[in-house]
Amino acid sequence: SPVRKATKPPSPADPESSPASPKPALSLREAIALKRAEAKKAKASANTSSVDAFAEIDENFKPVQKQEGEDLLDLGRWSVRETIERSRSSGSINISTRGLQCLPSALYEVLLGVKPDPLPSLPEEPPLPGSNNGSIQKSGSAPAWYEAQDLQVLKAWSNEIVEIQHEISLFGSLQTVDLHNNKLTSLPDTFADLTELVYLDLSQNALTSLPTNIFALPKLVTLNVAHNELTGLPFRSPFTPEFQAQARRKRSSDFFEPTISRAETPLPKLQTLDASHNKITVTAIDHKQGDIPTTLVKLDLSGNPLETSNATCVTLIRAVAQLPKLKELRLEKANVSDRSFPPDLFAGS
Repeated sequence: SPVRKATKPPSPADPESSPASPKPALSLREAIALKRAEAKKAKASANTSSVDAFAEIDENFKPVQKQEGEDLLDLGRWSVRETIERSRSSGSINISTRGLQCLPSALYEVLLGVKPDPLPSLPEEPPLPGSNNGSIQKSGSAPAWYEAQDLQVLKAWSNEIVEIQHEISLFGSLQTVDLHNNKLTSLPDTFADLTELVYLDLSQNALTSLPTNIFALPKLVTLNVAHNELTGLPFRSPFTPEFQAQARRKRSSDFFEPTISRAETPLPKLQTLDASHNKITVTAIDHKQGDIPTTLVKLDLSGNPLETSNATCVTLIRAVAQLPKLKELRLEKANVSDRSFPPDLFAGS
């Protein structure tokens, strides 16, 4: 019977004073994909048939059934460019475990007809392996213009991506973005213009902050930023008078900037937030009344140095206790002492 995609298991948390916590173990499918990619690379360099050693794995683990909105993972069958071209008819693309240093310019050129600006960290983009465009034409798989679908799913996990082009915002129909296990240190501000996002996985990168308007995404349900270098969760930042005044000045100076519909409260649809294994302290989490998304069902802050010598987690825990839908709160090895749990903590709640 088909094997369904395994979810990433939660990772144990370590306190700040301990050695850096290990990365979460890859799922079975991710491990197989990485092995295939390694075998393909070894074959290219040594010109051998070593990739055949994985035939037994392929035989034992048949491809999983395609679920709604999910691409089949089949590395080695199509080149990156062919995968991009085929995504025009599906609205979904999976270019994971390809050793990419950035999202390919071809993604923008083929799907949008736009050539993105060069990235400062990668002024010369490595060329993609050539694709056999003739085979696509012959098979009739290239869609007609009226059959093309807007891109809704982008999966590029386990690459070497160091930067994202600001033109990412032009994919305005994106609902799922999975960029986990890359080398991102920041995201362009325009990333937060993807207001249709429902699922966003940025875990296992090196992000030190998030674009301010990320916290104003109106439809986001799941946000995973675990195993990064974040120092805070400024839920209220997009709604401060200073930031809104700055946004108004920017709009008035750019006549052609499109109007973007943002939320009026922090992440009003968010149900799952995993911010474990970062460098977040309690004083850098906005947690006054109305700051923390009230729709949260699961919150994971494990492995953060939450408590400091000058601040306990009393007010944070009181705020979280008021969330009407919260079912799971994880604070494992988050430097939370008994001082954060006075006898009257839940008095009157």
